[in-house]
Amino acid sequence: MIDDVDTDAHFVLCSHSHGGWKPIQRADGVWFIHPGAMTRLTLPEAHRTPGVYLLDLIADPVAVSWRSLGAVGSEIFDHATAEEEAGWEQRIGTFLTRMAEGVDSGMDLTWRIDQLAEETGLEPEVLDEIRNRLLQREAASCG
Repeated sequence: MIDDVDTDAHFVLCSHSHGGWKPIQRADGVWFIHPGAMTRLTLPEAHRTPGVYLLDLIADPVAVSWRSLGAVGSEIFDHATAEEEAGWEQRIGTFLTRMAEGVDSGMDLTWRIDQLAEETGLEPEVLDEIRNRLLQREAASCG
């Protein structure tokens, strides 16, 4: 993919994906650098230590070095919160599956959500998240 980037730049700084990757220097000398996110948001990211790449532009050749900016994930990551969120996702998935099984065309979804919430004893926070997701889907399908 980086071979397809046409640029006169010496450095291309990338972002968005949390994991990041080690700097890559193409044969033409262009550097592609992506340190990853400064935060860890999910349990799969617990192993990753956030940091930055420092560029020494005076050195010849240019030097790129890594600097850690945080503790090892296992020392600071709240596994209880992550496990709770995973449980939410499972309960939401189960709820939406059951809801889809009992929905007829033209049915009032608010009524069906309330009915299932009562049957399953779903926590109010999880129920609010389900309603928010359904509203987002509805808004996306409208345009």
